[in-house]
Amino acid sequence: MTGLDFDISETQGKIYEYAARRSYDMDSFSDNYLKSDFCMRAMDSSYSRFQLADEEECWDFIAPEIEKDCKKLDEGAMFDPAVAFWIGFMYRYICRQTGIRSNVLRKYVSYPVMCQYYPGLHTIDEDNAVEIVKKDFIPADESDG
Repeated sequence: MTGLDFDISETQGKIYEYAARRSYDMDSFSDNYLKSDFCMRAMDSSYSRFQLADEEECWDFIAPEIEKDCKKLDEGAMFDPAVAFWIGFMYRYICRQTGIRSNVLRKYVSYPVMCQYYPGLHTIDEDNAVEIVKKDFIPADESDG
């Protein structure tokens, strides 16, 4: 994995963290984000200026597309931003490693599954974490990595 791929994954992690801090239901946010036109055009593409942009700049383009379909948590509630960051990061890292588009990956590995994997995988090397997720959820013929 290149340093650029890592940086792009960090951008998406920050988008997830930003959504968590804004009290979005992260399961709802993640599903809507991963199937969004923004994610397809900006994050799944080989190049987009948004891949290294500030999360708030990205949010200006994400929000109009998905906000109406995303649930919010009760007043004062917030999903752990560190967990949200890791999950967003890993979704992008898996996409970059396997070539699987975000809207397809979300069907194989749901947000609740990523939450279950967080305790055991967030402390290991990202490449090893990807291999575990691939082995457990992604059909061999789907991944090119």
